[in-house]
Amino acid sequence: MRRVFFDSNVFLYATGTDHPLRDACRELFEHVQQGALRAETSVEALQEVAHVRARRSGRRTDAVELARRAARTCVVHPVELEDLERALSAFAADESLPMRDALHAAVALNRGVTVIASADTDFDRVPGLERVDPLDREAVAALAGAG
Repeated sequence: MRRVFFDSNVFLYATGTDHPLRDACRELFEHVQQGALRAETSVEALQEVAHVRARRSGRRTDAVELARRAARTCVVHPVELEDLERALSAFAADESLPMRDALHAAVALNRGVTVIASADTDFDRVPGLERVDPLDREAVAALAGAG
């Protein structure tokens, strides 16, 4: 089973209103349910899910429930000092890399997860991390079949 770090946008698009990424992100979760992928994420990513959903919907209870459901579908990693240090180094080295993305990448890489599912192209510039765009159905199928 292939380990894949799920960026917060995968959770948000999969559970959001009609959007071009919704079905593609839902397909990633189907691969998880079928046992082809092992979804991993971080406490920070799930915090982001709750924050964004509450801000967009105005309903905190929905945001809390979404973050809790997401936590049940993944291995959830804590954020450690080593993650912060690696993220800060990446953030300092690439002035266009957002700190939040640097932290997600650091958590993944420090846990040996080298693939991230995300619509965010900022991850394309992170050394050692391969981004799989949910809209790239061939890449998703190959990832799920790589077991």
